Amino acid sequence: FTDTMVVASVQTKFTSDSVLVPPILLISIPRDIYLDSLQGKINTAYQLGLDQNVGLVLAKQAASTVTGLPIHYALVADFSVFEKVINTLGGIDITVPDVLDDYMYPIDGQETNSCGLSSVPLVTDELLAVKTFPCRYEHLHFDAGLQHMDGATALKYVRSRHAEGSEGSDFARSRRQQLVIKAIKDKVFSGSTFLDLTKDLELYNQIKTSISTDLDFSQPKALLALGLKYRAATFKNIVLDETFFVNPPMDDRGWILLPNNNWDQIHQLIATSSGSPR
Repeated sequence: FTDTMVVASVQTKFTSDSVLVPPILLISIPRDIYLDSLQGKINTAYQLGLDQNVGLVLAKQAASTVTGLPIHYALVADFSVFEKVINTLGGIDITVPDVLDDYMYPIDGQETNSCGLSSVPLVTDELLAVKTFPCRYEHLHFDAGLQHMDGATALKYVRSRHAEGSEGSDFARSRRQQLVIKAIKDKVFSGSTFLDLTKDLELYNQIKTSISTDLDFSQPKALLALGLKYRAATFKNIVLDETFFVNPPMDDRGWILLPNNNWDQIHQLIATSSGSPR
């Protein structure tokens, strides 16, 4: 399943010497949105299409349904690439807005650890699992304020799903993911990175060989020119949160989100935010 879906909307009709570079619109799409066209949640789109070699096509169609935007290109990467890129950058700096405490963060490789139990019970409830198998989980804590994060730390920050309070929702997780995307962009285009050709080449090779995309990565000069064009761009963030959706009673579709009435409210918001009101 696709853990995270983010749409970036970029205005291309401006000159590279424009005083004001249009912002890049980032739209986080909740993974529990149910689409009739898929007969499933939106986070299944890519996987459903892989058998017919149309995973990217199906994912783009699903994202377009939700946002109302044409999706020209798609990029799929696993978390190991995310971690490597941040480490190559020397870490990133993030101003954490709220304290985060997650006592249920799973430790990689410990999923089947018996934690010393001679008889291992079958436990499906997550809260009970933490009490039964404490060695499988760690306590994540992030203070509010400026934090420097390496790849492993940033990955934990964006993946945390069981934080206490307001940070425990998928919508809060989407906001954290957007903070990290901005921090990566800022670090990539900082002088210490952007002018380091060795590091630039290492980043290019990491991305090119570790993702699935319909972007053309065979022309590094063209990509560099595109990066220079948007170097000064800011991000305008949209998190499609609970105000846009209803959560119907559980049925055979599981826990899902449906739009309020239809997609028009979301389409209008995104169109207006991108400077093209419908």
